[in-house]
Amino acid sequence: MSKRIILNLTLIFILLVSWFCCTSQKVTKELHGTWVVENFILPEGEMLWIQLKVNMITFNKDGACKLPVRDLSKSDTAIWRYKKEESRHFIIIESAQDSIFNRKFQMTFSERTQGDAVIKVLTLSSIWLMIKCSK
Repeated sequence: MSKRIILNLTLIFILLVSWFCCTSQKVTKELHGTWVVENFILPEGEMLWIQLKVNMITFNKDGACKLPVRDLSKSDTAIWRYKKEESRHFIIIESAQDSIFNRKFQMTFSERTQGDAVIKVLTLSSIWLMIKCSK
């Protein structure tokens, strides 16, 4: 291969890696912080929200998280990590004592207005559970 082709391929690779890192950082930055759980629903429509003793979820920068609490005898701590597959964003939650949270969720971000306020909305969806949060 000529030096020019190798240089172009190297440049394209660097640009793709930079773009992926920037996208990843933007998504995880958006995720960080405490969210209020508004809906907690099983696929068949059963609302579990009323079972929550604590309806907050917090994602820390270090990969630790605090989950909503359904059973006060179980710890609310777990570990999370970000994963991107094609153009979709996922969060994987592991090591939760409440096993309903130990899964891979697709993340979608949106906003809604409420009076003059703009509310950020996070939806976490898996085959078994949908959690809708706001902050």
